[in-house]
Amino acid sequence: MKEKIDEFHKNSGEILRIMIEIEHEVNNFIFNYFCKLESNRWLVFREILLPKLTIEDKLQIFQKICEYEQLNIEFSKKIIQYMRDVQKIRNTVAHDISFIKDIDEGPLLHKGGWITNQSENIKLDLQFMEDINNKKLVIIQGINKLLDELLAKTTPNSF
Repeated sequence: MKEKIDEFHKNSGEILRIMIEIEHEVNNFIFNYFCKLESNRWLVFREILLPKLTIEDKLQIFQKICEYEQLNIEFSKKIIQYMRDVQKIRNTVAHDISFIKDIDEGPLLHKGGWITNQSENIKLDLQFMEDINNKKLVIIQGINKLLDELLAKTTPNSF
């Protein structure tokens, strides 16, 4: 049982780390769109403004940039949906309850309301983590592909 609990905690931490990595890539995309490194304003943008935005704010900005610049819209929508999927899992890990229903099954995350009965239990097993890691790879490669497309299309603006 201790091994299952340890694995659960390790995987919970990994999900939090994955979302930090994804958010870093989104920050980089937004930063590259708005700032030139030659400008002295990039530091203010990166160190003061970006950290104040929520991940949802950043996803909306990312989406609007993709739409405005007419980047691969269907592809960007897929990337954004994957990011929202991972963010929901991250929020569940960070804010919801874990419990042991069956000793053989190990810990589960309880996502949703106890009162409304509209909930699900999530097992952070190897298959689940492989799925999350696969989404992470698609997201990061996708953001970088869209950034390359953006940079090839335009010169990033400066304030």
